[in-house]
Amino acid sequence: MSVAFPDVSAAILAGGRSTRMGRDKATLPLGDATAAKRLIELAAPLASETMLVEATPRDEEIEGARRIVDLVPESGPLGGTHAALAACRTDRLVVLSCDLLLLDAASLAAALSTSPASSALVPTIQGIRQPQLVVYRVADALPVASSLVRRRADLPKSALSIRRLAAELDADELPLERTPRFDPASLTNVNTPEEYERVSRLLGEK
Repeated sequence: MSVAFPDVSAAILAGGRSTRMGRDKATLPLGDATAAKRLIELAAPLASETMLVEATPRDEEIEGARRIVDLVPESGPLGGTHAALAACRTDRLVVLSCDLLLLDAASLAAALSTSPASSALVPTIQGIRQPQLVVYRVADALPVASSLVRRRADLPKSALSIRRLAAELDADELPLERTPRFDPASLTNVNTPEEYERVSRLLGEK
């Protein structure tokens, strides 16, 4: 099957149980699908391959994605990103938080079509970086991510973050105020049951 961006793979950071949500975000039901399945289906026509990155393997069967487990335990989203970069088979990788329930194909395509030579690309809203979606050039990002997770015991917790990885890569920014095809609402995080119910209602109205 031909895809829009053959040089890109997608990785969904599924992590594990969310303390604030009280359950696994990746398995949140959305109609006939789940949060993870929705993102897998969204990425399928755009990226060459989709990976689901887990802190520990789930019992649930999830089709349409290659299952990846963190290489370095207890490293959070940075560890998941590192595992995805190490497993990636294409030049670029877009990493998505699994709770981007409002992400749409047009917004994702807008990010993938911007600055394809950048070491990293991060959307911004009113100047604030939104690390729940980042596009990486694998050859540049993997060595930096590997260094950060390898030194995790000697670094402050703030250094084990996607923001730190983007800063180390001198990431380019994608201001959404000047990117008409990218809907800023599509980067809405869903961290609590109340936010999940609100987003579920919005999706039901579409």
